[in-house]
Amino acid sequence: MPTEKYGETPHKLSHQAEYDADNPSVRDAGIGTLGEKTLHAALKNYYEPDAAFREIKYQGCVADIMRGDNIIEIQTSNFIKLKPKLSRFCKTKKVTVVYPVARRKMILTIDPSTGAASSTRKSPKTGSPYEIYSELTHIIPFLDEPNLRFRVVMVDVDEYRVPREKWGGKRKAFTRTERIPTAIGEEYEVGYSVGWDALIPDEIKTMEYFTIKDFAKFSSLKYHAANAAVNMLVYAKAAKRIPKPESLKIAPKKRGEKLSEAEAAAREAIKKDGSRNFYQLLKISPDIPEK
Repeated sequence: MPTEKYGETPHKLSHQAEYDADNPSVRDAGIGTLGEKTLHAALKNYYEPDAAFREIKYQGCVADIMRGDNIIEIQTSNFIKLKPKLSRFCKTKKVTVVYPVARRKMILTIDPSTGAASSTRKSPKTGSPYEIYSELTHIIPFLDEPNLRFRVVMVDVDEYRVPREKWGGKRKAFTRTERIPTAIGEEYEVGYSVGWDALIPDEIKTMEYFTIKDFAKFSSLKYHAANAAVNMLVYAKAAKRIPKPESLKIAPKKRGEKLSEAEAAAREAIKKDGSRNFYQLLKISPDIPEK
């Protein structure tokens, strides 16, 4: 979903724009930038080319990007570290948290003795924008903040790893040393003021009610991750838990009662599903905050 431009912040956003890894301002971004990693520094340069608006001191913290009434924070993980900034910034500024997810990943293993790449392979894993939900569990009190929104950006990365010593004859473990973006792709923007539709599967939007199993199925998340996602939607007031639908309640079988094959199959399907929690999506008007 294309990202909406607002205020006076130039985002340089052309959907699925090619990332220029050879650009000197990007290639050397890690120098003098508070010890940040390349992925973080490169995205900061991508969203704000003008260094005058990067690393701005405000309210006792340092904002990655601040221009006018808008602040952009690049957070690659550990959302819990955002809490001090959000508690200060959201009072007076519109804050966008950018969260990169590896869409495609090339893994380069570095030989520690030479510093050269000893092997290169494509990771079989494909990143999902739904991954942000697990990070949101760390900042639940801010999910219904009107001045806060989240932008998931899909990136292709080269990930550099250095092997560690073998552990008891088991396969080698690796230390991830760096992630360098090679292309920037789709973006998904969500939040209390703009809604959460961009990170809700289309199939869920058409359902009268849904379960965690439904969300897991249509988002391709594992059950525990889908559970976190649904809970975050509830905390964000984008969904609510509802009583068990009448159509799924099994009436007590009378003694001697014979059921048709269809009735027996329906009862068995309900028992097999075993879902106890049911949810319904809510519509939130961005014009009328409902805190």
